[in-house]
Order: sequence, then C-alpha cells, then structure tokens
Amino acid sequence: WSYQDSNLHEYAHREWSGLLSDFYKPRWELFFHYLQQKIEGKGVEAPDFYVFEKAWTKQTNSFPTKPIYTPLEQSIKMYNKYYKAIQQCCK
Repeated sequence: WSYQDSNLHEYAHREWSGLLSDFYKPRWELFFHYLQQKIEGKGVEAPDFYVFEKAWTKQTNSFPTKPIYTPLEQSIKMYNKYYKAIQQCCK
C-alpha cells in the first residue's frame, strides 16, 4: 500500500489467503452499496477506498498457510455444489 495520491495502485492481481474474503470482497461491497444508494437517488459520497485500505493494512487476522483441500477434493465439492444450477441454466 502506498500514499493516497500515489499512481502505484492495484498494480498486480493477488489471491493470497484471506485477500479475497477480507479485502476485495468488502471493498466491492462498499462500491456496490454506494451504487445502490445512487440508483435510489440518495445524495451520497463515493467511498473513501484509501481509508478502507489503510485500515485493512493494520488488521492482524490469521489465515491458513496450507491448503484445506486437495485440488481433486475441491473440484468434487464445486461440481456437487454447482452441477444442478449449471444444468438448469444451460438446457
């Protein structure tokens, strides 16, 4: 993370443990909440992502350092979870 007015922002895509669930997802939720309020005609200011990101850098959450499932196990879980939905939409 860098200074608020830095041009160095989002220079690489990362999916490290916890980054999707604790950083990207909440940040997208802030953005979508803002858009929903704008659609509803509410006079709201855009989220201050710098403040969100700075607060995130100070968190001390713990995340697993080893995979929970093997790739095969994860594939089977995903197949079982989404197979019916895919079959329904792609008839």
